[in-house]
Amino acid sequence: MSKFTTMQQLAIDSDGQNILVSAGAGSGKTSVLTARVIRKLKQGNNIDQLIILTFTNAAASEMKQRIKKAIQQDSSLHGQLAYLDNAIISTFDSFAARIVSQYHYYLGRSSQEAISDPIFIQFQKEQLISSIINRHFDKSNPTFIEVMNRLFDKGDKLLHEGLGTLLKGLERLPDPIQYIDNYEQRFLSDEAINHQLERFTQQLLDQ
Repeated sequence: MSKFTTMQQLAIDSDGQNILVSAGAGSGKTSVLTARVIRKLKQGNNIDQLIILTFTNAAASEMKQRIKKAIQQDSSLHGQLAYLDNAIISTFDSFAARIVSQYHYYLGRSSQEAISDPIFIQFQKEQLISSIINRHFDKSNPTFIEVMNRLFDKGDKLLHEGLGTLLKGLERLPDPIQYIDNYEQRFLSDEAINHQLERFTQQLLDQ
């Protein structure tokens, strides 16, 4: 009796087209992907001919260990152990970095490029925010000075934190530049403000 559900087995066996599987936490994604890889190996593919990507280093490590264990448990696949160290079982980021490193001359990039440390990236973001705030102070922009006096009269710490929070939110959007470009029209135009006032008035009337 199969240990997989009908839909899991379908994900394991589907071939000849792109497939998208939506599955929540704890639903057996790793087991299903491992079984799919083993099926590919039994069809004659070598493990180093497959590209197996996950989102985290921990998930990639677990995936590799599960695939290795499954290969060891099947005597017909023991030859795949020789290819396992060269197999691409990694995160999306690591795979992208590998492509850039290997084909940097096609991309016009340095072969030494690597994934930046998250701590370094966060430091750079904070430095950038500080430099933008300081630039506006240096220019003595009247609008900026008025906003600071009204909302941040005790210093720019809260402004710095607010911009950091805003940046995190923008990073989650598919096209943050377009969102910023359209923000004034969508939220600050006369039409948008009147629409918001109408909604607010209607909510008061409904209470």
